Amino acid sequence: MPQDLLKYLRQAKENNAVLAIASPKEIYIRDLLTDTMKIAGKENFEGLYLIIIAEKIDASAFAKIMEGRGVNIRYGVF
Repeated sequence: MPQDLLKYLRQAKENNAVLAIASPKEIYIRDLLTDTMKIAGKENFEGLYLIIIAEKIDASAFAKIMEGRGVNIRYGVF
């Protein structure tokens, strides 16, 4: 699944689209993003807007995962 997310991140960046990831479990999203960024290496996603939606959000954890990638992250809680 990380390979799929990386493909969608690249497509969203190239098309100036907003990408949203939603799951009741925040840890699932964090693990997915962590694994995806490992595959991406040093790739930059400057200008990408990412929306993360979960039952609770630890914004600092996501900021650390995406640090230096140029991603604009917004959060939502449900």
